[in-house]
Amino acid sequence: MRFPVFLLKKLLFFTLLLAAWPVLGQTLQDQKVLPVSPVVGEVIDLEEKIRYNLFPFADSATFQIGRFLQTPDGIILEIVKRNGKIDYRPYTQSEFELTGQLIEARAKNSTVPPQKTPAPAPAVPVPAQSDTRPAATALSGKVYYVILSNGMKFFGTVAEKRASEYVFNTEYFGTITATFGNIRYMKEVENRLKSGYYWVPNPHDSRLYFGPTGRGIPRGEGYVQTIYGYLNSINYGITDNISIGSTFLLMPFLPLENNIFALTPKISFPTTENTNVAGGVLFVNFLEEQFGLLYSAGTYGNKSDHITAGIGFAFFNGNVSSTPLVMLGGVKRMSNRLAFMSENYILSVPGDRTYGFGLYGLRFIWPRTNLDLGGFYAAYSGNRHDSGQIVSSYFIPIYYSFTFKLGNRKGIGKLE
Repeated sequence: MRFPVFLLKKLLFFTLLLAAWPVLGQTLQDQKVLPVSPVVGEVIDLEEKIRYNLFPFADSATFQIGRFLQTPDGIILEIVKRNGKIDYRPYTQSEFELTGQLIEARAKNSTVPPQKTPAPAPAVPVPAQSDTRPAATALSGKVYYVILSNGMKFFGTVAEKRASEYVFNTEYFGTITATFGNIRYMKEVENRLKSGYYWVPNPHDSRLYFGPTGRGIPRGEGYVQTIYGYLNSINYGITDNISIGSTFLLMPFLPLENNIFALTPKISFPTTENTNVAGGVLFVNFLEEQFGLLYSAGTYGNKSDHITAGIGFAFFNGNVSSTPLVMLGGVKRMSNRLAFMSENYILSVPGDRTYGFGLYGLRFIWPRTNLDLGGFYAAYSGNRHDSGQIVSSYFIPIYYSFTFKLGNRKGIGKLE
């Protein structure tokens, strides 16, 4: 059949052109770490919070570390809590400067010497067999908050893991080598640094445009999505592996009983560090008819960059179709606020044609919201009497949706 090659050429054309759009993301500048004082360095830990009487609005019982970020909209304070969640608070320039002045004044007048940022302590040999940490390949790309035994604190990524030591890449201190014995504390944090910049995690990685991914909705979190303002959905994580939701079409000129209502339960779980699988149902009730889709999906990657493959079978009033609907899609992060996204479906009808259709475009990312814009294409394969056809909106977006995150107001999702 001519359809697959013809369609792949079109998809490649769209992908190459849209992949050149990261320049759009440059207008949405990344967030950069902003040290408040050389006395405390890049981050402020609990001991320093108490010593310098900082952030009275933050509960010391849950406080772990804090740092300031310079954003296009101003300065914000990022607080990482003991449970790994993150809270944000805006700061004015004068408040930021006053905080630094207070730290330095109290450090100068304090009878307890302040902890300045020292150089890394010399390496202490540790037998290789005492290492129980994961391999470097499992850590690369993740961001960790590290405290060394000499008091040095920093955010960094693992560049290399050797027999008895880690090599970290940091923004302000360059490369730091620390033996296992010199690492007093090391924990992955809920954000990512990209070339020294802070990237907001994608808060809605459990779905593409319409289609589900293999990733689930964490317990206590959820989202509300509206497409064109008429097709609306709400989904919520009951546990880390089970979510429930509904989708409904509300047309103001139709009686309520004639509007579409659907249930969308989903079960998901990780199989490896970067792989998740899921299964669920789209159950629709409309005009006393019940129909929908039984599906499964698998996703490989992290919150920002992942690919998804899925398969579904339609049903109508209890009868399940034997013809599968195949989905291929993915998300590629291009900047802090911008990602390319594609969602494609293939339906091969026995004795008839093979059909393909899908959406492609951009996802604009904020800590709690997404704006998705998508172009549309549809195609079918040819036969000996017909060469096939494809139609497309090209760069004109005809899909618009807005998604708002529910729950966990003090966190923005874990970036794995």
